[in-house]
Amino acid sequence: MRADLVITGGVILTMVLPNRADDASLSEGKGAVAVESDRIVAVGSEAEIRSLVDDRTQVLDLGGRTLLPGFIDTHVHLVQTGLGLRGPDLSDCRSVKQVLEQVRESFSDRPIDQPIFFHRCSLAGLDRLLTRWDLDRIAPHTPLGVGDIELNRCVVNTAALEAMGLAPTTPGIDRTAQGGQPTGLMTNQAHTIARSFFYNALDDKARIEALHLACELALRAGATTVHAIEGREAFGSRDLPLLLIHRDRLPVRVVLYSQSTELSKAAVPGVQGVTDLWADGSYIDRTAALLEPYADDVTTCGRLYFAQDELDRLLFRAHSLGLQVGFHAIGDAAIEQVLNAYERILAAEPGFAEQRPRIEHFSLPSERQIECAVQLGVGVSMQPVMSAGPQRTVTQRLGPERSSRRHPYRKIVDAGLLVAGGSDSDVTPINPLAGINALVNPLEADRRLSVVEALAVFTVNGAKLAKEDKLKGTLEPGKLADMVVLGLNPMAVDPGQLGSIPIDMTIVGGQIRWVRPEGLQCG
Repeated sequence: MRADLVITGGVILTMVLPNRADDASLSEGKGAVAVESDRIVAVGSEAEIRSLVDDRTQVLDLGGRTLLPGFIDTHVHLVQTGLGLRGPDLSDCRSVKQVLEQVRESFSDRPIDQPIFFHRCSLAGLDRLLTRWDLDRIAPHTPLGVGDIELNRCVVNTAALEAMGLAPTTPGIDRTAQGGQPTGLMTNQAHTIARSFFYNALDDKARIEALHLACELALRAGATTVHAIEGREAFGSRDLPLLLIHRDRLPVRVVLYSQSTELSKAAVPGVQGVTDLWADGSYIDRTAALLEPYADDVTTCGRLYFAQDELDRLLFRAHSLGLQVGFHAIGDAAIEQVLNAYERILAAEPGFAEQRPRIEHFSLPSERQIECAVQLGVGVSMQPVMSAGPQRTVTQRLGPERSSRRHPYRKIVDAGLLVAGGSDSDVTPINPLAGINALVNPLEADRRLSVVEALAVFTVNGAKLAKEDKLKGTLEPGKLADMVVLGLNPMAVDPGQLGSIPIDMTIVGGQIRWVRPEGLQCG
């Protein structure tokens, strides 16, 4: 036996965990890995692996760096991420003035005869409501829109309103208190129509460019696999079929999910299933469904987007088509509804658990709901970065006590529930190390995981969630040679440094796909 690529001279963290994560054994991971074609063929001592080297073998000396399985991001809107990377990024804007300055600067470079849409603006975080009249000052004749970072609302100008031809009774058209004039803010059905108007105006060339930008971002972050959740009605009709055509030409591995309730779109070769179907909304606009009223508005508990019988019927249809299925469920009422639906179908169809039902976000589960999810064989895709940093608005919405119960990772892991890590990009950037840092270093004890547990969330568990654990997630013979080289050993650094560990190299299928400019070189 020989090797095409041998990696030696550093720390090898295989992420092969016997029963529970053993921090001590994993920290003693010196060795080497051999790759033939796109598979790992051997993991062992440097002397053992060196015997597989011949004059055609590439040898990569880690120089003391650390090798891990490639990271897996289990919740990415890949086309949307790439479109957001085309700019400008409005996420740092805190005033309407700042938004308009950035939009005006970028607007001059765009064709004036095509609708233009800008991404990642925190509309609720601005100093006042952004309106269509603000956007009219920049684009009086070109349809122009600004999308919210939560992907559930946008603001459009007058030209866009006229071009879309919305019926006055369309739900979600915000209006002035006096005169009832549309302000340009679109939510609900109006938001879906508005976004699809802008995205359907894009040609496939722009989407393909966006895909490659998103993949480059993933590689720079050490992600070798992303779960791409595409095809939501608000994002137009082209994203899912385009990814099916181009997926094998991309430099990262893509597990493809449909985000449409039209299940026929998912029932085609190459699509894993359907997930991120919205059972509720978000905390920011008080549409996440809660069992008790919002702390800052006791008149509402949010909103469930499905009736229970509608959700049940959808699940039975998905199961009959052999689809893995998952739902966006943030609030405890939405989690309860989805678990009830899973329990009903499992009682009627015991094979349902083999499809690994998912819940996306799973933000506010009770201990009973966590236990129920374990019993039902549910896997959850969560976004640790969303629990990190200042949470002033969320705390205001939920109240301090309930807010502190969000993202209880310690309880989830101790209960044995499969939890995998994602970014929900482009809500937050693809950045697994930032997620790992958030899991290890939260203030609250019931969110805190060990370093090994956090690494597993973005490696082993991500593979399990898509039923790919025989191919990915660990460094073992027979598995795909998807790996990331870190500049520092995450088991040895101060925990506060985890988020700033440099990604030096990303390898997919034995091929070096990205190298930090001052990083490693193959010999």
